[in-house]
Amino acid sequence: MSLQRKFAVLLLLFVLVVAFSLGTAYQFGVVLERELVWPFETLTRIRKQTAELERTIGLQQELLVPISGPSQPDENSAPSTSRQVRVHRYEQLTDTFEAHFAELMKIPRFEQLAGAATVRNLIERARKANDMAQFWLKSNSSEDVQTVRRSLSEIVALLRRMDEQFLASSEQALAYSDSLRVTHRIVLISGITASALLGLLGALLMKRWVARPVQALRLAAIELGKGHLEHRITTQSGDELGQLSNEINEMAQTISDMQEEALQRERLAAVGEMVRRLAHNIRNPLAGIRNLAELTRRQSADNTTIITNQTDIIQAVDRFNDWLSRLLDVSSPLAIRTQPTPFTGWLNGLIASQLPLARMREVAINTDVDGAPPIVEIDPRHMEDACVAILTNAIQASSPGSSVRITASPRNSVERWGIDFEDSGAGVPDHLRTKIFQPYFTTKRDGNGIGLAVAHEVVRLHGGHIVVESAPDGGARFMIDLPLVAVTQDASVDLSQSAEINHSGE
Repeated sequence: MSLQRKFAVLLLLFVLVVAFSLGTAYQFGVVLERELVWPFETLTRIRKQTAELERTIGLQQELLVPISGPSQPDENSAPSTSRQVRVHRYEQLTDTFEAHFAELMKIPRFEQLAGAATVRNLIERARKANDMAQFWLKSNSSEDVQTVRRSLSEIVALLRRMDEQFLASSEQALAYSDSLRVTHRIVLISGITASALLGLLGALLMKRWVARPVQALRLAAIELGKGHLEHRITTQSGDELGQLSNEINEMAQTISDMQEEALQRERLAAVGEMVRRLAHNIRNPLAGIRNLAELTRRQSADNTTIITNQTDIIQAVDRFNDWLSRLLDVSSPLAIRTQPTPFTGWLNGLIASQLPLARMREVAINTDVDGAPPIVEIDPRHMEDACVAILTNAIQASSPGSSVRITASPRNSVERWGIDFEDSGAGVPDHLRTKIFQPYFTTKRDGNGIGLAVAHEVVRLHGGHIVVESAPDGGARFMIDLPLVAVTQDASVDLSQSAEINHSGE
């Protein structure tokens, strides 16, 4: 997952936590409004109106006293001023009672809180009391006054019972508020805990996703700046910083390879300069050796053994002169020019060049080439140089009285063939089987580490490969695999002919 997606997920978690906290706070506010604030406001309005109703009834009760004057005044007599005022005042209080009662009925949930039966009872008693009061105002009877008083007292008692019921509802609301307070604390603590955990998670992920990779990149920059190109960054993710770490590792490997290649080029250049000087200085002694061998062969016309030996010396000197001529062309990289080549004749020439060394070390060279293709597409000169390096090593590794076996046969694929060199020496340890083909790697005191490297490069440029393994009877087996149809490659390293001096082994 990319770093951008990781932070997007982390941001999404943060948004979800914030949204949950805000949503919970909003929902708690709605619940508080619905369960506490609004009921308390409603109860307050109801109790205010019921208090006004009680006060109005109390004022009406104060007016309920017998009125002086005739109970049935005739039409011609002037009404009592005191009676008119009291009647008018009572009617005003009645209108006030009805107005407060109408306001009370308008309050939402009043009937639900007071009870529908209680409200109907209150309306019925208020109507009855009003009718009795109207009758009393006409009769002015003391008994009617007491009846009206009792009716109003019943209304007051009913209002007080309602008020007690409202007080009980308030106490229930207070008790519910305690549970809401506990719930609010739980929600608050949960939100704080979730925010803290999210913050801790963000800090840990920031350290894992950013801090550690950046620290590793910084350390890599310091180490690479010091020239420690073997330093590598351990990649633990596939995000942008992980990709950057891989790219830095690849860059360090590329720089290391370029430095190694430059170092090899410098070494090869030094070897080339040395070879040019050696070739120039060796030609004169070689000419003397050849002339002396020819003179000895002429003087020993009757000695077949001496003639054969001197002929071998002359051929070896001529071959060595040919190698020196090729060494002088050090400015050109290794170029492979394949051509159809009779395999048997080419192999016989290869073996003939090494017979003097084999005779001197008392090592036999055996061949098994019945399965070899008659014509192979190779660069005969360069392939001979490569095989000479391998065969020389095999002869030198074998003990006196033993043999070196050369086998040529088709490979598993019909389009490929191979040639194997098997000796009876000590073999090649497993940990050295890849190193022996590296330039300048050698385990011999008098070796220079060029022969097998050149052989490896020549075989590679032919489109083949070379490996080494243990032989069944001990020793080492070098196996060269080549295509029947030439598939040559361009030389990638300037392994020029300067390396071909190592025909005496690794």
